[in-house]
Amino acid sequence: MPNSSGIPLPDASTTEVPRSSPIGNSLEPVRDPENERASLLSDMKVTKGSRFNAAERLRRRDRRNTIIVSFASAYVIVLTIVPIIFHVPEYLSSIITIAIIIFSIIILTYSLIQYSSGDPVKAEQNHRCAMEINALRRRLTLLPTLTFEILSRYAKEYDDILQRYNVNHEPVDFERYKIEHPAEYPLLDDKKAAQKDINKEYGFYRAVMVAMSATIIFTLVGILFNYVQTISKTLKINFWDAITSFLK
Repeated sequence: MPNSSGIPLPDASTTEVPRSSPIGNSLEPVRDPENERASLLSDMKVTKGSRFNAAERLRRRDRRNTIIVSFASAYVIVLTIVPIIFHVPEYLSSIITIAIIIFSIIILTYSLIQYSSGDPVKAEQNHRCAMEINALRRRLTLLPTLTFEILSRYAKEYDDILQRYNVNHEPVDFERYKIEHPAEYPLLDDKKAAQKDINKEYGFYRAVMVAMSATIIFTLVGILFNYVQTISKTLKINFWDAITSFLK
């Protein structure tokens, strides 16, 4: 429609109204070096704690394997010597033979596991990694001023430490860290389940030790019982009557 000067005006129904781009109007979040430092320090702390837990767990596992092999070897020696010293009935001799075979298998199995796992070496690597991360974290904490350039150098050094050691902690080590730091993880869903996962590793070790101890105790009690029965027959003493009178 023309105006009074004769210049046509654009139709409002066909005129495009410029719209502001949501991207153009959105504000970029301001990155603060101190916030980035706090995040990096938190990552370092979690990794350091988990690696220390891994080193301790691997040392304990190697120590348990050594204990099992040592006890099994001692039991084999005892079960081999006992029939030489004492008269052992035939049924008990068969049990001793089976026990010696089982203990020998345990010695062989745990020796191979201990040799192939390399737990002492892995424990040392996890410990060294945690120590280096702790030293780097301490240096980053004590910096008076911080820029993104300096922070990037520390982040790269942190990545270099992780790549230098070809080991990693297990989820159970992180679960232990969370249990040890309840202030950092107040919403831990199920602490009992996490503790159960941690204790699961020790269950089999306890079962093996109990089974070996029960076998040696049963064998020694059987030998002692047979020895007492032999003495009672020689002395013409009723063994059960003697026990009954002693208990009375």
